[in-house]
Amino acid sequence: MKMKRYRTSSILIVAACVTAAGLAPAGAQPEPETTRFLPGAWTGTIATAGAFSVSGTRADGTTFAGGDLISASNSTFSITVDETGTVAGHVDLDVAWEGFGTGEAPFTGDSYDIRRLQSATGTLTVSGEASRLQASGPGVWDTTVFDTGGSIVEESSGPSDITIGVTYAVETADCASASGSLVAAEGTTILRTVPGSSGVQGSRTFTNELTSTFWAVPTFDDSAEVLESYIAIAEDLRDLLAQPADAPIDPAALLELIVRVEEIRSELARLDVCQEPLPDGWDDGSLKSFLDDAIAVLVARVFGDPGAYDVQQLISVLHLGVRAGAVGGDLAELVRTVLADALDDAIANDRLADVQAIGIAAAQYGFAELYEQAISYLEAAS
Repeated sequence: MKMKRYRTSSILIVAACVTAAGLAPAGAQPEPETTRFLPGAWTGTIATAGAFSVSGTRADGTTFAGGDLISASNSTFSITVDETGTVAGHVDLDVAWEGFGTGEAPFTGDSYDIRRLQSATGTLTVSGEASRLQASGPGVWDTTVFDTGGSIVEESSGPSDITIGVTYAVETADCASASGSLVAAEGTTILRTVPGSSGVQGSRTFTNELTSTFWAVPTFDDSAEVLESYIAIAEDLRDLLAQPADAPIDPAALLELIVRVEEIRSELARLDVCQEPLPDGWDDGSLKSFLDDAIAVLVARVFGDPGAYDVQQLISVLHLGVRAGAVGGDLAELVRTVLADALDDAIANDRLADVQAIGIAAAQYGFAELYEQAISYLEAAS
């Protein structure tokens, strides 16, 4: 499936002819009680990233520090969900990490500097319910340990047969996509420390920034291509959200990310599986798309810094947000406030095109007072 460019068309109709469709600033929709994969075949990938570190002082006064850093993550899965919500399939687990340990040996105080290269691989069997991606099975844990001088410590190196188990909770899912995070793991792998937390425990200080997230789309010819685009969007969104709320964001880059989200969201919505009625036991209230959530976050960032965008850009972003069902509650009120300020500014500076554009948007989305203000100005100016 070739990804198409999406461009928002200019609205060319006269403001006075638009009938209000209504965008009620109602409260946010309640979270579904259970989010789960829809029935069908799914293809996914698991992205594990981040680092873990610990440091401190032992009772005898010697110090230590250590940690692990994810160096590669190439895990994939294929599953089938039946009409009862039972899941079957497999996970091809492949994750690698680098570790270190430095400090002073207990009692002797001798310095040490240890490095480790580790990996875990295995084909795990998936079972359980559609709200969780649970997999377990035999695997191999391989480690190579280097001492202070850089020589391999043979007695501490080599492969070992282990049993691996992982459980991912489904957090968002609709007919065209699903995502979730690791909530439990078994076996000698770094996944056992995910999810984790940072803090101080006694004389030890922990920093845990490890994450493990899955992304999935229905199985079709171009699933791999779509997943690649999906993950790139997720990573870019994660990087954006990692910035402080008051950090300046390039408006062009933000708009480009919104367009990318809308492109893939629109393409996935055209899949045959999304044209079929939901099976018994599933309803629209249990569907929750990561891409729709992404649109909501991005729309909020745009309208949180409206001075960086012109009126046409603001309205284009609003259209995308409404199409994704992402504009409601506090965000709808923020949109109304921003459009009101923009309308006042457009009227004060006699920018008729901007007044007309805001009037059309106000009519479409139920901002009656803004629509009436725009119409009054346009009639007086005609």
